[in-house]
Amino acid sequence: IRRQRQMCIRDRPFTFSPELFEYGHNDFQSQIPAGLGLAGFRIHYPVNNPSVYDEVAVFLGASYFRAVAKNQFYGMSARGLAVNTAIGDREEFPAFNEFWVIKPSKNDKKIKLYALLDSPSVVGAYEYIITPGNETVMVVKSTLFIRKKISKLGIAPLTSMFFSSESSKFEGHEDFRPEVHDSDGMAILTKTGEWIWRPVVNPKELLINSFDVGTPQGFGLFQRDQNFDHYQDLESRFESRPSVWVTPKADWGNGHVELLQIPTTNEYNDNINVYWVPEKAVEAGQRMEFSY
Repeated sequence: IRRQRQMCIRDRPFTFSPELFEYGHNDFQSQIPAGLGLAGFRIHYPVNNPSVYDEVAVFLGASYFRAVAKNQFYGMSARGLAVNTAIGDREEFPAFNEFWVIKPSKNDKKIKLYALLDSPSVVGAYEYIITPGNETVMVVKSTLFIRKKISKLGIAPLTSMFFSSESSKFEGHEDFRPEVHDSDGMAILTKTGEWIWRPVVNPKELLINSFDVGTPQGFGLFQRDQNFDHYQDLESRFESRPSVWVTPKADWGNGHVELLQIPTTNEYNDNINVYWVPEKAVEAGQRMEFSY
């Protein structure tokens, strides 16, 4: 990050001001503190119409971010890192505390940004190169510095929602919509070329599945059912929610893909998680690099 900042022609901090926002008919602008800060940022690009800059990505909250491709609506999320997920009450949620956005030129079709991730157990430097389109592609490079032992490190974590479907009904669910979910399954392409498909469910109790595949060729969460009649929701448009596929760009070593499914009583909780876990616990002082 330092090297990139030195290469920039100008490094200009972007600070919060009440003047940056429109408040419509609301009369509270004068009550907003000047130093309130910013929660995140959104990226716009003419992905659907050459004359309209639609929102294509957002980084907002902890290390969460989301993106869409052409003709899609926001659905599942990704994270920079998962730390000690589903091992009692010790889970951490690292946060991107600083961003450096490289200003694109007029004709650029991609944007580059850097992010500083921080938590009690780890600090990390991230590079994202984002290209919106028929498939929106993010090239991610991360360097992690481990501060203290981490029992379970989740690399390239994906987070989604599955509440109910025609084949996996939530008990007591009374709804005109036959199905309610952002993703309906997990896929893995192993290094030997074998495909693994696992439908996701809304379980009655916490459900964790591990797939010992070393470094896979890829893994992800999918919304395979793209038939509007199966959802019948004109607002949520579940049939147009994105699928996300992670392709490691190097050998990550020994490890497994983990699928975590959490019981939920409504559609507002992201209860499906997928990430890659190194075989051994991560020790303090380690430096680790991942690209995908």
